[in-house]
Amino acid sequence: MNHPKNYLGYALALAADGDTDAVYAENVINAISGGRRGAILLNLVDDQPNGDSLTHLGAEVVRFARDQHGSVTAALAEFDTWTGSRTRFTELAPRWAQLARSVAIQYEPTRLIITALERLHENGVSEPTLADVALEATRINQPLAVEVFFTQHRRDAVLTADGEIAESELADPTVYKSGIHFQFKYQLYHLGILTTGGTDDKQAVLNNPWRLEHAIGLSR
Repeated sequence: MNHPKNYLGYALALAADGDTDAVYAENVINAISGGRRGAILLNLVDDQPNGDSLTHLGAEVVRFARDQHGSVTAALAEFDTWTGSRTRFTELAPRWAQLARSVAIQYEPTRLIITALERLHENGVSEPTLADVALEATRINQPLAVEVFFTQHRRDAVLTADGEIAESELADPTVYKSGIHFQFKYQLYHLGILTTGGTDDKQAVLNNPWRLEHAIGLSR
């Protein structure tokens, strides 16, 4: 689930005729539960006891698809052609990437990471590492940063008894969620926010650079 089209595509599948899961698996990706979960987290889909429904943001995705392709079915057919492509989304489908970026920037973890990277940039850290970003994020919003960056079973190691961050533990790649340094980092790369994609190699996690494509300096 390392591509933004997979979450946009769930909103389209929900709006399409036919069974949502079948439409999604046929046109987007087979990981249905992951696509649905991401669409809910990004506020594209509302999870209700009587079934999923599009949010206002999800409805805008559907409107955009119809405007660009004529119908949801045609848009999904286009999504199908993107499956397996390694081309950066900003190059593959620039207008869709811009829409996906607008969606992602409303997601609080995205804003947390961007704010942390802007602050690191202002402090002269030109090639931030995952440990740099995680530590800076905890200084901005510790509860959210802990939830976003660290695995549940290693949080006792990362947090000291008085609730501070044990900075030495940040050099251990196993404390981090793979979702942050692989899937989510790739999402941010495809959206043109970060300069490089992620890695699922725990040996490479700490050296994989996190750098904004366009840092602006928050104090200006």
